[in-house]
Amino acid sequence: MSDTTIRPYEPGDEEQILDLFNRVFSEDNPDFEPRDMATWRHIYEGNPCGHQTLVGVDGDGRIVANYSSCPVKVRARGEDREATQVVDSCVDARFRALLGKKSLFIRIAHEYQRLYCDPEAPAFNDYIYGLPNERAYPIGRRMLGYTPVHCPLPRQVRVFDERWSDELAARAGGLTAEAAGWEVLPTLVKLFEQHSLPRMELGNHKTLEYLQWRYRDWPGAPYRLAVVHRDGAPAGAVVYRVGVPWETEKLVVALDWFGPGDDEHVVAALMSHLAAAGWDEGHPRFETWTTPAMPHRAQILDLGTGEDASRFNLCMVLFSPRYDIPWVKDHWWLTMGDTDIY
Repeated sequence: MSDTTIRPYEPGDEEQILDLFNRVFSEDNPDFEPRDMATWRHIYEGNPCGHQTLVGVDGDGRIVANYSSCPVKVRARGEDREATQVVDSCVDARFRALLGKKSLFIRIAHEYQRLYCDPEAPAFNDYIYGLPNERAYPIGRRMLGYTPVHCPLPRQVRVFDERWSDELAARAGGLTAEAAGWEVLPTLVKLFEQHSLPRMELGNHKTLEYLQWRYRDWPGAPYRLAVVHRDGAPAGAVVYRVGVPWETEKLVVALDWFGPGDDEHVVAALMSHLAAAGWDEGHPRFETWTTPAMPHRAQILDLGTGEDASRFNLCMVLFSPRYDIPWVKDHWWLTMGDTDIY
């Protein structure tokens, strides 16, 4: 078998990367739907922070491994920094025989950390974060520095009937949420800057460019938006979707929350809208992720949801000397929308 080399992505690699991704992730998965090139280009080329991608190449020049991440602007202790989510890593089946440090999977991950996560460099990723699958999680912990933050990641959930929307509306203090178009995204940015940035010690910075990429322009247009007004001014908003094709449950999921998370009337109005949409379309199970540091969490639980363990393990590889993992556990704001899962 040919020796392999590791190098950064070059334009034109995307055809082989996409083919490798579809081959690897379809293994033993009869429900797998191949990714198309438009989606690949959006995830990586469309990201306003660019992408950081390495490939492993065999002696004949064929791409046999891929390690790709989506950088994101974060706010960390009042500073604007950069972090990244590793979203796609895969190795051709023929090159998985070696284990340990000599394996191509470990080699390419270590090379990624060397190139993009060096605290001595002028610019680097403060941390890598992700939700490794059952195969990658133990290997990552042993050999790549994956550190559990919330493992398993908690979710707020409610299986509801049609009365729940009315119950929530009764707690909304006369406020109602209405469906809105993507032209109101600048309003979400203002809500984020007003209510989240002053309180958020660590989390993704929701700029207009980010929101356009992550929601408005996503292939297939799966996302929706609802906004609640108070005295004629926007008071809160939520990005959500009804129906998640790869989930067995009939879900309505809330991906991102904007506005005062500890305002019962605002949050109740948004959740009433979500419950009505889910029930009307035959998806009577509500789910969202709000980590313990987020003010939305306590309010969502108080409005009738429960909390249990999701199947996901939220991990971080921390490179910044500015903070440590115990501090991260207490201060990290993370939502469904901050990941590639939903």
